[in-house]
Amino acid sequence: MKPVTHLPADLGYRLDEYTREKQELLNTRIQLETDQVVQASVLVPLVFLDGEWQLLFQHRTSSVATHKDEVSFPGGAAEPEDLSPEFTALREAHEELGIPMEEIHVIGRLPVMKMFPFFQVTPVVAWLDARNEYSLSEDEVSRVFVVPLSWLGDPANWYNQPIMHNGVEVPVLHYKLYEGEVVWGATAYLARMVTKLVH
Repeated sequence: MKPVTHLPADLGYRLDEYTREKQELLNTRIQLETDQVVQASVLVPLVFLDGEWQLLFQHRTSSVATHKDEVSFPGGAAEPEDLSPEFTALREAHEELGIPMEEIHVIGRLPVMKMFPFFQVTPVVAWLDARNEYSLSEDEVSRVFVVPLSWLGDPANWYNQPIMHNGVEVPVLHYKLYEGEVVWGATAYLARMVTKLVH
C-alpha cells in the first residue's frame, strides 16, 4: 500500500461514526466474567516519521503484572482522580513513555473493548510529534517502535491464528514479524481499525 502522508481532515468524525455503529455489537459479543469492572484506557498514538504516518507501539517488560513481554499501546487502569478516559490514556502515556500530556493531541475514541476477565478499555486515538528519545518507565517498558500505516494496512501482513480460550479455539488477529516484534490480539485489532479508518 502507498505511504499515508496525510490524515483525513474528518478522522475524528470517522472515529465517532465507527464507534456508534460498532459499540452495541461489541457489547453483546463479549460478556465480562464479573460485575467488578475495572475501567481502563489505552492511547493509540499516530506519529509522522520518515514522510508517512505510523503507529507507535511499546514492548512491555517481563516484570509487569499482566501481558508480560508483549507488544501493546500505552495505557492502564483509571485512577479515581482521572477526569475522563482521555485523561487516563494521556496520563499513562506520560508515565510509561515520558510524553508530556500537553503534547498529545486527541482525535477521538474507538469502541470500548471488554477484556477478560474484568477490564473495560477505552481506546483513545491521538497524534503526537515524533521524538528522538522517550523516557521509558524501566519497570514497565523495554522499548518503543513504530510501524507505518501502509504496512499495517496491507492484508499480506496479517493473519488469524487459533488460540484456545475456555476450551474453545478462537481466531486471533496477528501481524507478521516487524523489526523482531509481533503485534497481536487486541493491540493488532486496534491497529487495523485505525488503519482502515485512515484510508
